[in-house]
Amino acid sequence: MQERNLIEQLFEKRDMDEYFDFNNEELKKLSKIMEATENKISNLLKRVHPKTRRKIGYQFDKYQQKSFRYYEKERGLVYESGFIDGINLMLLVMGKK
Repeated sequence: MQERNLIEQLFEKRDMDEYFDFNNEELKKLSKIMEATENKISNLLKRVHPKTRRKIGYQFDKYQQKSFRYYEKERGLVYESGFIDGINLMLLVMGKK
């Protein structure tokens, strides 16, 4: 198993503590749009032949899983990048004193 670095561990801890759950109006609007889109997809799936519905549903589930993993990894990389930038900024400021 690949050894996790300190930044990944910090990110996971912050994520578990719900540090990244923001109370933001734009996120609330986007969440409503996503929910409406999921409802439209569900309604669409109800209108197709059951055999085709299973195939399309399976592909849609795979897409959702891969999207989730992608965005989860992206959030981790953004956190890592910001963390490293913060350290570099601190070192720069301390070096100028």
